[in-house]
Amino acid sequence: MYLTEVSPVNIRGTIGSLPQFFATTSIVVSQLVGLPPLLGTAERWPWIFYGISVPAMLQIFALFFCPESPMYNLLTNNNKSKAEKDLIKLRGHKNVNDELKSIKKGEKSAPARADISYTTMFDSKLFWPLALSTFMIISQQLSGINAVLSSSKDLFKNVGLTNQWLIY
Repeated sequence: MYLTEVSPVNIRGTIGSLPQFFATTSIVVSQLVGLPPLLGTAERWPWIFYGISVPAMLQIFALFFCPESPMYNLLTNNNKSKAEKDLIKLRGHKNVNDELKSIKKGEKSAPARADISYTTMFDSKLFWPLALSTFMIISQQLSGINAVLSSSKDLFKNVGLTNQWLIY
């Protein structure tokens, strides 16, 4: 949310999708690093945790230097001077009046949130997309894929693969 609010409009969509991209990439990298030829042994596996602790600590340290979201300061706290100061810090230049006006204009053009309630989800226009999404999520959980994946090593062993190949 923070990244989407503070990023420039022209790259906001890209920035918003980066966390999911990096999460997926991290899963692949962690699977590769966890292989026995790299760090996937009883003696070397703690190094995986040491390695990920460095970026985590850097992120915690960097958090103290991140400005508040200008959108939050302007719309929630109604603090235009703080929003302007944070936007100048984020953009690196003092010409931010147009962007502040755009944020304020976006608030006025957004629909009022007072009329949104739980019953809105069951409105005829929203019911079928909600029902389909819920059905897909429930179907995935009840499909048994987690059981198949957790017992896949045994399945492949029964087919005749040796232990050497089961880790891959």
